[in-house]
Amino acid sequence: MDHDQLAAALRLAARGFRVFPLEPGTKLPAIGDWPNRATTDPDRIQTLWTCRVTGWVQDYNIGVATGKGLVVLDVDTKKVDGNAALLDLQLEHNGTLTNEVRNSVNALAPGLDVRGAGGFVVGPGSRIGDRDYVVTKEA
Repeated sequence: MDHDQLAAALRLAARGFRVFPLEPGTKLPAIGDWPNRATTDPDRIQTLWTCRVTGWVQDYNIGVATGKGLVVLDVDTKKVDGNAALLDLQLEHNGTLTNEVRNSVNALAPGLDVRGAGGFVVGPGSRIGDRDYVVTKEA
């Protein structure tokens, strides 16, 4: 058994992202109180990804907690043209938004979902159905 998800979670944590396990193949948290248990600590991550009974590393997907300095804008391009909505929003606000950042779906514009304090996104290294979550461009 490989431990790709655990390795990916550890790489994200090393870059300062707070991670926690998601149920295999889903976007559902595998642990309770995940907003407070998400961590960058490699030992805690190893423990979270390891079954207490068998000692085996689980193939959990990776949750990345948002908030505490991390805001994610998810641009939907499957159902609507989120890229056009994002461009319209940028032009309207000259690239600045002064409102408090909250979690929302389509509140800014159709196709734009926001994850801030108390939210999370699925991290690279995860797999749902036939879709692999990967980094397409690093800053």
